Amino acid sequence: MIRKSHSPDRPAAKLAALADRIARHPTLPVIRERAGQYARLMRLDRPVGIFLLLWPTLWALWIAGLGRPDPGAETILLAFGGALLAATYPFSKRYTYLPQVHLGMAFGWAVPMAFAAQTGGTPRIAWLLYIATVLWAVAYDTMYAMADREEDIRAGVKSTAILFDEADRLIIGIVQALMLTVLFVVGFQARLGLAYHVGVAVAAGLCAYHQYLIRGRDAEGCLRAFRMSHWLGAAVFAGIWADFLLRR
Repeated sequence: MIRKSHSPDRPAAKLAALADRIARHPTLPVIRERAGQYARLMRLDRPVGIFLLLWPTLWALWIAGLGRPDPGAETILLAFGGALLAATYPFSKRYTYLPQVHLGMAFGWAVPMAFAAQTGGTPRIAWLLYIATVLWAVAYDTMYAMADREEDIRAGVKSTAILFDEADRLIIGIVQALMLTVLFVVGFQARLGLAYHVGVAVAAGLCAYHQYLIRGRDAEGCLRAFRMSHWLGAAVFAGIWADFLLRR
């Protein structure tokens, strides 16, 4: 009996054929489309919101952990408070003109959680950072709401941009000044040095630039100021990181 010889390329050919059949399977385009929809729902294509949440968390972790945060502490009880704030935020626009404050409270909740994770408690400096984060969120989300002000009025949706009306830029400036003041106090409380204060100074410069961008209250300028806001958080974190780095 003559045995047929197996070509060494036969397994590779089978794999190639199998891959081709999988690629042609009618469900794959559906899966790709659904994956894209979920990515857009999570705002992965526009990650500004992710950064705006990330930076205050890193501020708190580095200060609480003295520049060396420990990834294994637990914050279960505080997590319930954060979940409640996040769950109720979408409804706040229907019932209050201060949804931006609600958003800041939800985003900022990561700060006391980070301190609880690192130190087992929430000292006064944790709540100072929390206040700074809430103020920052009110400023940048009001700029975002200024771009949608007319549409929100027609839709019956409330916002600080509608509440502040023509005083919007002035009040944003006051909120920014309060935020920078609180960050200065945080630096004093945490005994942070020159590098940190340089970071806060850069943040102050960015606040001034955001005011320049929203000077005409046009949608493009307001959205640009909002999208650039995460660099303010990055500047403050860079100052914190550099300060602890220079101590080593």
